[in-house]
Amino acid sequence: MKVDTTRFGPLDIPDDQVFVFPEGLIGFEDCTRYAIVDRPKGKPVWWLQSLDRPEVAFILTEPAVVVADYQPPVSRNDLRQLGLESLSEAELHVMLVVTADPKEITANLLGPVLINPRERLGKQVVLRGTAYSPMHRLAQPAPTGAGGGGGPAC
Repeated sequence: MKVDTTRFGPLDIPDDQVFVFPEGLIGFEDCTRYAIVDRPKGKPVWWLQSLDRPEVAFILTEPAVVVADYQPPVSRNDLRQLGLESLSEAELHVMLVVTADPKEITANLLGPVLINPRERLGKQVVLRGTAYSPMHRLAQPAPTGAGGGGGPAC
């Protein structure tokens, strides 16, 4: 499939690299076909490019880059909709919101993106009953202690 994207210019996406998100993504329900692009090995971020709207692309990363012990409580229904038996069968991603100030970069831990790579199906799920935030700041403020500077104490 050939698609002319705003961010990457013309792309030739093989059919076996097209993922269908039947419900779209939150706020982008009209975009149901996506491809993962610009995913160099060893890099912590990549793009989920809409094939329906060339200007729509999202930055993704692995949750462990953000929170080492991320354990999203994904419902059985969400897994079933993707043809999955367990979360371990899925590719799990979180979206990043990148700003000019690196200290303001956030990750949406409340709405992870799940992909069934076998069926090429995807879904953004909304977690329930969790304290995960849709705006988890990557650069956490340094704790302030009795020393006042927030740095390591001697």
